[in-house]
Amino acid sequence: MKQMTDIIITNYNYSKYVEDCIRSCLAQECCKIILVDDCSTDNSMDIVNKYADQIKVIRNPENKGVAYSRNEGICAGTNEFVTIVDSDDLLTKDSLKSREECLIQHPDVDMVAGAILRAEGEMSYEDIMGKIWPIHPTELPIHSILFRRSVFQAHGLFFEGLRSREDKEMWYRLGLHRNAFCEKKVKIKTIDVAAGIYRRHDDSKRKLRKIDRDFDISINMIFDARVKDVDLHGVTKENTRFPNA
Repeated sequence: MKQMTDIIITNYNYSKYVEDCIRSCLAQECCKIILVDDCSTDNSMDIVNKYADQIKVIRNPENKGVAYSRNEGICAGTNEFVTIVDSDDLLTKDSLKSREECLIQHPDVDMVAGAILRAEGEMSYEDIMGKIWPIHPTELPIHSILFRRSVFQAHGLFFEGLRSREDKEMWYRLGLHRNAFCEKKVKIKTIDVAAGIYRRHDDSKRKLRKIDRDFDISINMIFDARVKDVDLHGVTKENTRFPNA
């Protein structure tokens, strides 16, 4: 069967979780998996390299941040659809199939969002996949979305000036954020299918952000400045390094 989707995995020092993420992606059909490692200093690459014959691996020469890593993966892909997974999260069985079918059946839809389940702690891949979990309450977690590649071609990639909240900036720019002033630029459809699993654990970046108040304040300032710029000037094709944009 023809490949339709690029799965972009971004990893930085998540050696405890990255193998489970890769395995959940390999369980999908008709896809290309691109893993971008953001210059990890743990043993992530020892684990990732075990799968080098099954996935494409890109390693940043220095730590650039998750937005840069996602953009590297998107630019390295060629398929019509794109989904993005942080390396401590997982895709459910048939995660791609249901969302791909929706985009094929609705050519006017740009993005399909599925539900995200929540797993606790550091359970094994088999234990997580074998259990029914509650829904994770959050707005548009990144691995819930299957994008058409045309979304990035038309509206740009992730903003690399942010080391966090890069998802919210993207949703704001597309008019999907609840506080966005700009009109909605894409059509998104939500389906009642579990697309992925969010793993909550002690190393979670969300928890670390709460501890580092200075970092959190800095990110908020950058985000606020960015959305003001978007409101005033919009985002042009010069803001992206996406090929053929």
